[in-house]
Amino acid sequence: MSEKIKVIYILGSGRSGSTLLDRLLGQSSHSFSVGELVQVWDKGFEKDMLCACQQPFSQCSFWQVVIAQLSREFPPEDFVRMAEWGRQTLSFRELRGIKVPDFYLKRTLALYQAIRDVSGASVIVDSSKSALYAYYLSLIPEIDLYAVHIVRDSRAVAYSLSRNKFLYTLNSQEVYMAKLKAWRSAIHWILHNLSVDVLGSLISINFWGRVRYEDLVQNPEFFINGIMSFSDAGTPKKFISDHIARLKIGHNIDGNPMRFNLGDVTIELDKEWMSKMSLLDRTIVTLLTAPLLIRYGYIWR
Repeated sequence: MSEKIKVIYILGSGRSGSTLLDRLLGQSSHSFSVGELVQVWDKGFEKDMLCACQQPFSQCSFWQVVIAQLSREFPPEDFVRMAEWGRQTLSFRELRGIKVPDFYLKRTLALYQAIRDVSGASVIVDSSKSALYAYYLSLIPEIDLYAVHIVRDSRAVAYSLSRNKFLYTLNSQEVYMAKLKAWRSAIHWILHNLSVDVLGSLISINFWGRVRYEDLVQNPEFFINGIMSFSDAGTPKKFISDHIARLKIGHNIDGNPMRFNLGDVTIELDKEWMSKMSLLDRTIVTLLTAPLLIRYGYIWR
């Protein structure tokens, strides 16, 4: 019997620093970060969007081998079904309960097995963030799941989601990240963070704990080494010095544009929202998210 597939899974809401944490955790020779893997069926197999290596998914040297391995096991129509399932998993509006047919779990396992086989890494870093998807992974006996919850000030998240943020150009078409109004961002932030508590009540999980984005950028080595040690994934060779991280090429699917960054990258706090967010939006988000802001230690700053 082969060893279990070790997965470090990042929970939380969008625009909370999950891509940064994903990239940093993926710098060890033992680990391999894949970004938001729940999105790979839709944005990779179906829509052929850009990999972090700057190549379309179907032309990426890494994903080509993964695709070939999976294609030997499953017919093309299975990939279409998986893409639809992935979209449903991410949508609170289309949530159909926590039961999931073996069809989806078997193909999910095959995906992680292929990534481990092709990458040669003993640890896969997945920043899908969805608590429901983490629950599904916990149902797969062959996966050894370790989780970390990243949070960021709700007002910073809302401001980021309000901007027209350029992602990349593919086939002469510009792709931008999704935008949300302030109140929708606040609800999005609440649902995703509270769902982590729900997850904890449903399963027994190897849970490292919660890390605030603001603390991560202040002391990245402390958190990266702690999470890697907790998951018994080895400690990366020193790649961060004076808040500059030297990042190797990645093959992340979806996420913040910083997934494309390579080489020396400065790790610094993004606090533009403090001076540029409108008073109205700031008030709306603060009022809606106040209980969790207090719980996470943001208070009323």
